[in-house]
Amino acid sequence: MESKFLSIIEEPSYWVEEVNNILYDGIVRYMEHKKLNRTEFAEYLGISKGRLSQILNSGEVNFSLEKLFYIALKIDKVPQIIFEDKLDYIKQLEKAYKVHYYEHTYDKFKTIELDATIHANAELMHFPNNQSKTYQKDVDYSDYFYEYE
Repeated sequence: MESKFLSIIEEPSYWVEEVNNILYDGIVRYMEHKKLNRTEFAEYLGISKGRLSQILNSGEVNFSLEKLFYIALKIDKVPQIIFEDKLDYIKQLEKAYKVHYYEHTYDKFKTIELDATIHANAELMHFPNNQSKTYQKDVDYSDYFYEYE
């Protein structure tokens, strides 16, 4: 039986979304730390406020590597690209497949941090009329993994 998770991580769109989530998080944290509003941060990056709003609101941004690295350096981060063996990556996830959610407010998607370097995107409940709910949930990823020899 093939892992459901394996089919997900083999999609390039999964990794684009992962990078977009990391970039979004980095931008928001930097703005909060420096106490910058969107106008000030857009000026700092040298982009329009509308472009920044597009990045922050839609999250669907497909940057060139050069632009991605430029933004990372502007928010005081050093970009790293690591090519890891797929099976090793999945084995690391298998060790941490059960994740406990604490009470948070969720919208449609949330990135789950399994440890300092491994992330998995999980689609959570979608609420009608874009309402957010606060809840507590245990997630068992055991259905997504299988044993490798």
